[in-house]
Amino acid sequence: MIFRKRIKLFKITQNDLAYQWINIKLDASISAVCFGIKVGNIRIMEPKASKQRQATRGLSLMAYTGLMILLWLVLSGHYTPLLLWFGVISCTFVVFLAWNGNFFNGEIKPEQLFVKVPVYWIWLSGEILKSNIATAKAIWMNKFDPELFSVTATQKNENGLANYANSITLTPGTVTVSINENLFLVHALTAEMGDEVRSGTMDEKVTKLAL
Repeated sequence: MIFRKRIKLFKITQNDLAYQWINIKLDASISAVCFGIKVGNIRIMEPKASKQRQATRGLSLMAYTGLMILLWLVLSGHYTPLLLWFGVISCTFVVFLAWNGNFFNGEIKPEQLFVKVPVYWIWLSGEILKSNIATAKAIWMNKFDPELFSVTATQKNENGLANYANSITLTPGTVTVSINENLFLVHALTAEMGDEVRSGTMDEKVTKLAL
C-alpha cells in the first residue's frame, strides 16, 4: 500500500511539473509576443518621428533664413544691387554656419523664431535702453560700486546658456566674466544692476525661448 501511494504521489508530482512547464512556456510565449508587439510599435513610430523631425527641421531652416534676410534688410537701410548681393552672401554664410553647427536639429520650431525671439528682442532693447541711462547716470554722478557675484542659469542646453550670457553682456553695466557649466560669474557696475540680474527675470525669459 505504501509503495502504491508513493507511485501515486510520484505521478502527481510529475503532472504538477508538466503543468508548471506548460505554464512557463505559455508565459514565455506571451512575453515574446508582447515584446514583438512593442518592438513593432517602436519600429513603426521611428519613421513617423523621423519624418516629423525632418519636416520641423526644414521649416526651421526656412524660418531662420527668412528672419536673417529680414534682419539684414532692416539693419542695412541701403538697397543697391551690390549691397543686396552682399546681404545674400552674408545671410547664406550665417545659415551655413548654423546648419553646420546642427542648429536645425528639429527641436526649434518656426513659431519660436517668428514670435518668441522678436518679442524677447523688443524686451531686451528696452532693458538695454534703461541700462544705458542708469550707467550714464552712475558715471556722471560718480555713484558706482562695482561687484562680482555668481548667478545660476536655468537653461538646459548650450544655445540657451550662450543667449543668457550674451544678454547679460549686451546690457550696459553688467558683463558675464566666466561660465562654469550653469554657474555664471557676473560683474556689475552698481548693486542695483546686480540686483536686476539676480532677480532672475532675464534668466526666465531666455529659458522660455527654449532655443
